[in-house]
Amino acid sequence: MTSTPELPHVQIRKAARAAMRAAGIDPETPLPIPLADIATAAGLERAMLVDIADEPDLPPSLRGVLAKISGRVLGALAPPERRIYVDTTQPAARVRFTEAHEIGHDALPWHRDAYRGDNEHTLHRDTESALEAEANAFAAEVLFGLERFSEQADGYRPSLDVPLALTADWGTSAHATVRRYAETSRHELALVMTGVRPITLGGAQHVPIWNTFESLSFVKRFGHIGPVLGRRLTDLVYPSLSGLLSSRAAQTEHCDVTLETNVRGKVKFSAQGFTNGRVGMVLLRRRKLDLGRRLQLVGPDGLPLS
Repeated sequence: MTSTPELPHVQIRKAARAAMRAAGIDPETPLPIPLADIATAAGLERAMLVDIADEPDLPPSLRGVLAKISGRVLGALAPPERRIYVDTTQPAARVRFTEAHEIGHDALPWHRDAYRGDNEHTLHRDTESALEAEANAFAAEVLFGLERFSEQADGYRPSLDVPLALTADWGTSAHATVRRYAETSRHELALVMTGVRPITLGGAQHVPIWNTFESLSFVKRFGHIGPVLGRRLTDLVYPSLSGLLSSRAAQTEHCDVTLETNVRGKVKFSAQGFTNGRVGMVLLRRRKLDLGRRLQLVGPDGLPLS
């Protein structure tokens, strides 16, 4: 199926809204969004995905296709059997994303004639498959309650602390939550996704830029950030780059970044970074006074964190 990028997005949101409505999910539904209710309303049964070679009851419609898929399978949909298979050994946030992704394959009408199995690549990085990207988009709409997450997050002063603090409530990964925040916020935000393995060239340390995302208001004011940064993020541009090179989840120190934007010329941004050990994330926002409540992070003992 070929169509413009705008049309599938509208249809995906419509399908996500319909799926949530059918499950009785509204803005008052306790978080995280109950995926089991959505699956039940759609007539889908969830089963654990075990080693394919050892699964005696795997439906014939799945066995032949899965046998051709290289890599470790995280989820699968068996349309005739109305069954979703999910690898429950993954982290909880990944399990939820996989389940929502497979529900999406069933909920999007133009996916029903195509079967897909999902491995690490399709769930971690942008995929060339339109169907996989659309199922990912459906999963994001459902997991973040359509506009509900953005409305909550935008009630606070813009900061990387906001999405990181909300991941537990929404049952989503830091990666997914930070991206959703940057893309849907009413504030002027841009997100730079990078690798975490450094290379030193010409005396400067750099990491590859994998992707960039912006809020609509950021694009309107400053243009797209990707062409400005190019393919690499260096410590000359982002002084706190070394903080992204941790093999563990870590947040970097705030710093200032000055960029030559295509719309406003030189602009100074405040940059905050975070890494989950696999992907680096740098959130950029205009260095100015922003209105809104400041989100206060607290520790396990309930005391504020500095």
